[in-house]
Amino acid sequence: MKNYLFLLSLFLFISCNNDDDVNEEPATQTGPITFTTISQEVLSGDEGVVQSNLVINNASDWIALMNQMDSQNIISRFTETNIDFNNYTVVAIFLDARPYRWFVEITSITENLNDIIVTSEESGGNFPAVSQGFHIVKIPKTTNPFVFL
Repeated sequence: MKNYLFLLSLFLFISCNNDDDVNEEPATQTGPITFTTISQEVLSGDEGVVQSNLVINNASDWIALMNQMDSQNIISRFTETNIDFNNYTVVAIFLDARPYRWFVEITSITENLNDIIVTSEESGGNFPAVSQGFHIVKIPKTTNPFVFL
């Protein structure tokens, strides 16, 4: 009888001892996203592009933006214009038009569990000329919402 009770208690101990009950915290950050710069320049401010943070997921929106920007043949200096939107998303930041030359640079894009964080920095102000800085990049396709910092 003692052996039976010992085996029964051993069985209960083993059957209750599993790792399913471990409370693991879900990952809050999956890591940086590698991006490819399409263009980083300044517009003259006459193109009518408003200060904005854009996420472009289709060819028609991409073509409309390029058509709006191309008053100075800027599109001819893009590293690429034909984007495969089945595999890529375009991210763009446009500053407001300023009386001095200002630039913007997307410094990092990080994927978290529930969103994509886009971090940028502005610089300039030494050359008196109306300009509107922008930076356009492409990243692997994502459906997560974007947060711009």
